[in-house]
Amino acid sequence: MTVEPKAPHGASGPDLGEPAALPHALRVRISHPRPDAIVVTLVGEVDGATVERFEDALLPRLSAGVRLIVVDLVAVGFLGVAGLALLDYTCHRARAGEFAVRVVVRDREIKHALHKAWLDESIDCYPSVQAALEPNESPI
Repeated sequence: MTVEPKAPHGASGPDLGEPAALPHALRVRISHPRPDAIVVTLVGEVDGATVERFEDALLPRLSAGVRLIVVDLVAVGFLGVAGLALLDYTCHRARAGEFAVRVVVRDREIKHALHKAWLDESIDCYPSVQAALEPNESPI
């Protein structure tokens, strides 16, 4: 039986203000290093309480007409189920579309989370943003 991935959804609830006010803050930065690529850099923790911020930054980029989306997880200290589900959904969209997704990861625990979720087989991981942006660079 094949299960189609569904778009993850953020937790509903009261507005908790800026991320700095949250106990498990997540900061997101978007950059455009070249016209055909977008880099989504995350700093903090990606869990059920913060995934909506990641989702709000990432999902609109899936239809932005770029050829490459790089998700930089180097400064992520925790990647929970909600973040893993969002990455899985993004990779499914990439395979169905005309763009590639590359993930920058160095932390052993983040690599382990990707492995436990079986995402290390479907996500191309790179040691740096620069390596992920190189057209002929092989994943780690």
